[in-house]
Amino acid sequence: MNAAIDRRAFLAGSLALAAGGCAGVGTETVPVAVDRLGTFEHLPGAAGFVIAAPHGTADGGSLAVAKAIRSRTGAAGVFVTGFWDSSTRVRINVNRATEQTMGANSQVLEQRPSAVAAQVNARYTALVREAARGPVRWFFEIHSNSYPNYQGSVEVSTLGISQFDARAFKERFYSARRHHVPSQAPQLDIRVAPADPVWFSYRGSSSIAEHSERGFLIESPSRILRDAAWGPRYAAALADVIAATV
Repeated sequence: MNAAIDRRAFLAGSLALAAGGCAGVGTETVPVAVDRLGTFEHLPGAAGFVIAAPHGTADGGSLAVAKAIRSRTGAAGVFVTGFWDSSTRVRINVNRATEQTMGANSQVLEQRPSAVAAQVNARYTALVREAARGPVRWFFEIHSNSYPNYQGSVEVSTLGISQFDARAFKERFYSARRHHVPSQAPQLDIRVAPADPVWFSYRGSSSIAEHSERGFLIESPSRILRDAAWGPRYAAALADVIAATV
């Protein structure tokens, strides 16, 4: 679908939800207005192991990188596109029951709950749980950002991970970076909670924190993930790290 979603569709979605109007789409049941705002893709894979990209349109490069990681690791995948209006810069957050208005460099100008966001988030949560085919033992959510302070690093917030495990994840990343990313490419650093302070919380950012035994919310610079040369190389590096972690 076109990434430039009409703001009127957001309002229509909220009104449709308030009225309780729904329609079946394949084997799923979603409100008609919500179905016009974005799409969900669910790919099978290893039980209990899920890779997801909830902001496949708004987070530049995250969809391609998440799909590459899923392909290389054999995980199940949940990928979401749309839910973003480029003219008003309003995004339905998908991985939490809010929508937000975004300024330059990923700055959040306003964030608020909404009925349509709650419905979208419920569908995302259900699909992740369905993809796991049982307990969500390992969950990796892939994002990108353009915050000026974080354009040189991968930031990883976690759940169910010890400091020892976090340090091991970092060492695997540096090893994989040396293997996949040439010296002339940007050399990203990495910070992994709880071994390092990370500026966001997995529990506060994604509803899947309530359903996963171990979780990793991975934020990378959009300038790298969007790059045709460096994005695939960092995708390969992250896939190696994730495969060695699970």
